Amino acid sequence: MNEPWIQVKDLTVRYGSKVALERVTLDVMQGEMVSIVGPNGGGKTTLLKVILGMKAFNEGTVRVLDGKPGHVAPGEVGYLPQINEHLRDFPIHSLDVVLMGRSPRLGLLKRSGPKDRELAAACLEIVGMSDFAEHPVQTLSGGQLQRVFIARALAMEPKVLILDEPSTGLDAVSQEDFYVTLRRLRDQQGISILMVSHDIGVVSNYVDKIACLNRRIHYHGSPGDEIPEHVIQEVFGRNIQILVHNKNCVTCKEGHSHE
Repeated sequence: MNEPWIQVKDLTVRYGSKVALERVTLDVMQGEMVSIVGPNGGGKTTLLKVILGMKAFNEGTVRVLDGKPGHVAPGEVGYLPQINEHLRDFPIHSLDVVLMGRSPRLGLLKRSGPKDRELAAACLEIVGMSDFAEHPVQTLSGGQLQRVFIARALAMEPKVLILDEPSTGLDAVSQEDFYVTLRRLRDQQGISILMVSHDIGVVSNYVDKIACLNRRIHYHGSPGDEIPEHVIQEVFGRNIQILVHNKNCVTCKEGHSHE
């Protein structure tokens, strides 16, 4: 973790007269796993879109892999949007979904070949979905489908992986398995991972840093540090209770075992 692969400094984004993000500063280092948490409408997805080059901004600077957002080399930034159940309507197998991730590397006019299929199969193996390569996506559970989407993002061979609410729709066990998978990917491949999540209690067991965002960054630090009560109130409101797993919890032990 010796250099920032995502740099955001004094970022301000407005929608007309409404300020969506105000003077946001955030770094994600090489090989670091960071979660942005906060309420609906707090600017989390807007921040991701700015980093991805999908949204213009009014003030500040943003650098991704030392380039401008949207101008990095094809495939170096993988993006996993919120789970798209509509994909289940298409008669497509898991391996074919993963092969879609090769498109940025291949270009518009070049078709995938045997080496691309080998890489796609390897990505499915990484996320524990090799046995489902020829299964139609309609037959997959929510957790299995999300793993296939991760494999698709990995097929780009990215240096940075950005995920928007990746655990939405997953049950508690699938969420834990999902975060364990992400942490293992970070450890094995050294990629930087930036994700948006509502669940500060669960995600805090797996990430290196947490950033609390509600228009502004109210806290940015280690999940092991106690977040001040006034920060919780400013970000989430007064009527909220944060439940963080005890380290003696079986699932937490499994999460920390990948450090």
